[in-house]
Amino acid sequence: LQVVPSAELELVNRLGGGAFGEVHLALWRGSEVAVKGDKRASAAASREMESFLREAHTMAALQHPNVVFIYGVVNDGERLGIVEEFMSSGSLRRLLNLHQRDRPSKNVLGAKLRARCALDVARGMAYLHSKRFVHFDLKCDNVLTARRGAKLQCKVCDFGLSKRRRSHASFVSGVNSHRGTLPWTAPELLNAPTRASEKVDVYSFAVLMWELWTGAYPYAGMHEQTIMCGIMMRSLRPDVADGENPAGSPVNGWKSLMFEAWRDKPEERPSFEEIVKRLEGM
Repeated sequence: LQVVPSAELELVNRLGGGAFGEVHLALWRGSEVAVKGDKRASAAASREMESFLREAHTMAALQHPNVVFIYGVVNDGERLGIVEEFMSSGSLRRLLNLHQRDRPSKNVLGAKLRARCALDVARGMAYLHSKRFVHFDLKCDNVLTARRGAKLQCKVCDFGLSKRRRSHASFVSGVNSHRGTLPWTAPELLNAPTRASEKVDVYSFAVLMWELWTGAYPYAGMHEQTIMCGIMMRSLRPDVADGENPAGSPVNGWKSLMFEAWRDKPEERPSFEEIVKRLEGM
């Protein structure tokens, strides 16, 4: 993994904030990049970032068209952070919000385009799982997008919570129930985190499919404790009533795949390899 000196980075503007500080658009050796991190802050923040930097060393070896590429890290006296590829259209959640705002005057994300976005994410996740990585925080906020000619490309990002399963283990070690974002969290991660597997990402992907279909946030307006109890009791899922869905019907096969992917029992959920095949046929 390349070490990037702070002096080589020309910060252009702030793109937003994240778990590990601010995100900036920057120029590095004549190319646009995203820089995640911040100037040296508190010891606690530094420890969190340094943990992520260790993970970045591993993630940098992963190369796939649907996984955000990490160029290197900044780790000197001035700045602590990660340099990764810049995705000019922002997060998939941002595009969904634009569609909600502009509809019906603009069809920002039609049903087929949403299906292609889901396919991109599934391909990226299938690759990560083939390398034994579990993301643990998959949602539209953690999918970045960019226009490549006439095509919209989606890439999985934000691996700060990801962990790698040992080669001969069935479950991921060192996981607790506070990992991830609650509405996208699989029941087994809350009930028995020591038995968490790659299938927690499949559950999160099902909720992401619901996001893509409706454009909404799951369980909006619901109290956090109610959400947690509902997920732990395996009785709560986002509303799928067609009559209340402003996006209309998704492509054929979408709902059945979504229902399978958020099944209660992890072993009954499809793998991402199967999900890719199903989405390719939609």
